[in-house]
Amino acid sequence: MGTGFNGKNGLKQSVKARLWSTAVVPRMLYALEVLPYSQADLKALEAFQLITLKQVQHLADRTYNVAGLPLLGILHIRAQLHKNTLNLYDITIQTPGTVEYTVAERQLAMKLPTDHSFLYSIRRLLHTYNLPTAYQLFESPPSKEVWKAKLYSAVDQQTIATWQEKIQENPSLRYINTDALSVEKTHHLYTYVRPNRIDILRAETKAKLLTGTYTLQAKRAVFNQYAVNPT
Repeated sequence: MGTGFNGKNGLKQSVKARLWSTAVVPRMLYALEVLPYSQADLKALEAFQLITLKQVQHLADRTYNVAGLPLLGILHIRAQLHKNTLNLYDITIQTPGTVEYTVAERQLAMKLPTDHSFLYSIRRLLHTYNLPTAYQLFESPPSKEVWKAKLYSAVDQQTIATWQEKIQENPSLRYINTDALSVEKTHHLYTYVRPNRIDILRAETKAKLLTGTYTLQAKRAVFNQYAVNPT
C-alpha cells in the first residue's frame, strides 16, 4: 500500500474500505475456493486483514479484533471465502454438459455426506447459512440474480449478528451502536468524513473512543494511585 492508504493526510476511511474490498481481497482469495488450504493458511490471512485494517484506521494494536472490521463494514476473510465457494457451485450447476457439472452430478449421487470432497464443503456451508440443500439447488437452479441476493443476505446477516453478539459481550465496546452495523457500508462515524486532514483526525479520535483505546482523564483518575483531577 502507498503512503496515501496509511497516512493521516491520505484517503478517508470509507474510500480505504472500498479499496480493500475491491483491490486487495480478490487477490488474497484468488482461486482458494478450488484449492486445498489449511486452517493455518486461513488464520494467517485473517491476521493480516485484522492488522492492516487496524493500521488504516490508526487503531492501537490492543484494540479488540471484533471492532476492526465492523467499523469499516468489511467481511471476515472466512465469510468472503464462503461466498466465493457457494458462488462457484451455483456457476457449476448453471452450465449443464460441462465437465464440472458432470463431476458435481456424480458426487451428489455417489459421495456420502460425510466424505471429504468439494460437495461435502458445499453441503456444510449451505447448512451453516440455512440455505437450500445442494441437491435442491442442483435439481432447480435459481437464477444468478436470485441466488446472489439470497446468498449475500444470508452471509451478511449472520456476520452482523456475530458482530453484535461479540460487541455486546465486551464492556469496552459499549459505545458502538450495533444497530448501525452493516456489510459493505462503513459505520456512520466514517460516513460524512471529508477528505481533509482535520476530518480524518477527528474520525480517528472518535474511533478510538468507540473502541475503548482512548484513555480519558476521568478513567485515568480511577486507576491512578496519586490524586488526579478527573475533569
